[in-house]
Amino acid sequence: MAFFNWINNKISRLSRRGNQRNAANRFGKKPRKSIFKTSTPGSEINTEKKDAVTPPKEETVPDITSSQIEVNPQITSTTLFYVDSDGKDLREPDILVGESGTKLNLKLPDFPDYILEDTDNFTNWFDVTDQKIVFHYSLKLAAPVKVYTVNYDTAEMLRPVSMVTGKLKQLYEISAPEIPGYRVTNSTGKKYGYFDHEGHDVTFYYRHDQWETVQPVEYYVKLNTAHTVYEYPHGEALRTKMPKGLIIKVFLKIDMKDQQTWYNIGGAQWITGDDVALSSAPSEIDAEDVTKLQSSLTMLDGYIDFLDNKTVDVYDKPYSKVVTTLENGTPVKIESTILDDQNIKWYSLKGIGVIPARYVIVN
Repeated sequence: MAFFNWINNKISRLSRRGNQRNAANRFGKKPRKSIFKTSTPGSEINTEKKDAVTPPKEETVPDITSSQIEVNPQITSTTLFYVDSDGKDLREPDILVGESGTKLNLKLPDFPDYILEDTDNFTNWFDVTDQKIVFHYSLKLAAPVKVYTVNYDTAEMLRPVSMVTGKLKQLYEISAPEIPGYRVTNSTGKKYGYFDHEGHDVTFYYRHDQWETVQPVEYYVKLNTAHTVYEYPHGEALRTKMPKGLIIKVFLKIDMKDQQTWYNIGGAQWITGDDVALSSAPSEIDAEDVTKLQSSLTMLDGYIDFLDNKTVDVYDKPYSKVVTTLENGTPVKIESTILDDQNIKWYSLKGIGVIPARYVIVN
């Protein structure tokens, strides 16, 4: 108990000393000196701004538009040149003179064989300096040269007609086309020359390279044995058969390089010369018609499509006698269509005869 009393007394003394120090600090503290000095009269800082310096006034320049500037027109020239595709003059140049800014009075000359293709430095107005305009011309296309390839012995067209084209006054040279199995025998038409306004035809005639000699004939032969009919010498066999003893007319005789002889009995029908003998014309029909025909009535208009300036044969009946010829382009009237047993079509032309259908274009 005595111990606790001692502790309490000790704490009380310590508390009194702390209170005394706090009081001394509170009431005995000296005031701090101010770090700012009080300004004296007349020493105040002048916070007013100084007067700004006035810049000198700029002189104004009046605005002058381009329309107020007077330009004197210049007298200049424009030279017109007319040249071909090689740059050569087609005529003397034209020189036009006028004031700059004025319109050119252009009138191009006419060159009958040329067309205008291009222009250099084209303008419609005179410039402030001299100028030139170049007009480029090229030759017009000429009429074509048509090339025909024809079997000389049968008048058959071996290839479609070809066209050789070029420009006027240009040189052309045409060679015969190579056709396998054929050789050229002769030709007609101008194979070498210059293209012009008129069309030209060149026809090359060919013969089978295995045909040694070809003779147009018109006589009768008698068949000593039955014969097969072919569409062409050494060609495909047809269904038609020629009986033994038949006397038949032939139109063409061919001696081949293999020493064999062939006879044409009309159209695309051929027999060999084996076991045949020359004969006179029969006094009466010894056998029925070899070729079976089917006919159907029709009424069509058309025209002959053959070689220019050439004629095509017309027969009294298929594979028979030629009764007349017709020129290329002749208008015809077709009154019936005939089909033989080889599926070859013929046209019966009103008042004329019959003709293979391949030589007629139907309108």
